[in-house]
Amino acid sequence: CYVDSTMLQVTTDDVGIETEEKQLLIYPNPANTNFVISGLTGESKIEVLNMLGERIYITQTNDAQESISVSHLPTGTYFVKITNDNGQITKKIAVKH
Repeated sequence: CYVDSTMLQVTTDDVGIETEEKQLLIYPNPANTNFVISGLTGESKIEVLNMLGERIYITQTNDAQESISVSHLPTGTYFVKITNDNGQITKKIAVKH
């Protein structure tokens, strides 16, 4: 029995394609009183959802940056859903008091 083995190393590099998700920043995370979303483009709908998927906040903006207050929310994990002409992105954010 003859066994022949070959090792192949594949390297991938970023080819300069930037997605909306890479440009979008949500900070600070965890948030205490508010968090900021930056890198928004065009008209964006922003929703904050609890772990059950219930919408607890909604707004629309044409600004590149939006600050959202979370001081009234209990400590926990939430989802931020952003919808615009480029599509939809959902990010997780923690609230800690």
